[in-house]
Amino acid sequence: MKRFVSSLARIWYVYVIVTVAGILLIDYAFNVINKPRNEETITLFVVSEGNDLKELKEKLEDNKPNYLREINIYGVRRESNEFSTYFDVYGKANSDVVILPESKIEEDVVFNHYSPFSFDYLNDYIDGLSTYRLEKNGLDYGVKIHSKGEDNGLIEYKSEGFDEDYYAFFVNGSLHIGEMSDSEYTTAFSFINIIRGEKNGQEE
Repeated sequence: MKRFVSSLARIWYVYVIVTVAGILLIDYAFNVINKPRNEETITLFVVSEGNDLKELKEKLEDNKPNYLREINIYGVRRESNEFSTYFDVYGKANSDVVILPESKIEEDVVFNHYSPFSFDYLNDYIDGLSTYRLEKNGLDYGVKIHSKGEDNGLIEYKSEGFDEDYYAFFVNGSLHIGEMSDSEYTTAFSFINIIRGEKNGQEE
């Protein structure tokens, strides 16, 4: 017994390491098992005049389909010094829907990173569809969600001295844009209807 106690005293740290490693392994396995699959997560990137997107997140959470487990919304102010960094990370990839004022739309980015769509196809999902058409190929890529002169809604589109049209674009490979990416899910379209239907927080 004394020999065992003496041995334990010398290598006690080994038991601590093994115990901690076991706990971390169990935690990792739990997170992997319970992590939402790609189709169970939707991500929006919003460029606007404000930082508060809490109301938008709550509205989408209240109206999300049953299969969806996670909604991520990343936002950056139009004139922020961090705009380029955020746009490179979330405006070209790692998102499903990108919302931009007209002055921040770059045609090369639209052509290379966003999905074009048939007007007739999307018109079945989005009410009063108005689009952003790329001059380079004459295809529709963006959905107008705010017109200059309209009031702010769930997104702070305008501020003193700034007021533009806003468009939503669909990132290539998104699993939430139906036939545009050979997917059964069309949540991006229903979310755009929710965003467009809100003026000053009141549903039209």
